[in-house]
Amino acid sequence: MALRICLDRILPPRKDRPVAFEIPPITTIEDAPKVMAAVTAAVAQGGLTVTEASDVAQLVEAYVRSVEAGDLEKRLRAQRCIPDYQLSAESLVARSLS
Repeated sequence: MALRICLDRILPPRKDRPVAFEIPPITTIEDAPKVMAAVTAAVAQGGLTVTEASDVAQLVEAYVRSVEAGDLEKRLRAQRCIPDYQLSAESLVARSLS
């Protein structure tokens, strides 16, 4: 118990709050700039902190990367550059995130 108290003082648990603000829906990569504009506006108006905006930006970036990986896979399969069993969207996403 004493160790837990010491650790909580040294490294307190993160206390995130739900973030509620209006953003346009993301259905394609072209929507990402609109979402980032909404995030920037929310920071400017005080509705989001910079840290919260950074977290949302990371989500948008992950979405864009996953869509790009899926598109690349489709193009490679269409060109028959690789057999179906050698490439999956999961392996592309893993490679792009590393």
